[in-house]
Amino acid sequence: MRTDGVGVITREQAIEFGVGGPVLRASGIEYDVRRAEPYCARSIRNSIGKSR
Repeated sequence: MRTDGVGVITREQAIEFGVGGPVLRASGIEYDVRRAEPYCARSIRNSIGKSR
């Protein structure tokens, strides 16, 4: 295909660039912030909701 190899980043580049989500996993790093820190977003949302 014409697009083979286009936009591919290595594991090292993914870490250096600070990417996350599907891009990070596509580079071969098995990390999911939703599983690693499952309550982070929930605690932020709760603190925002209390300030109103």
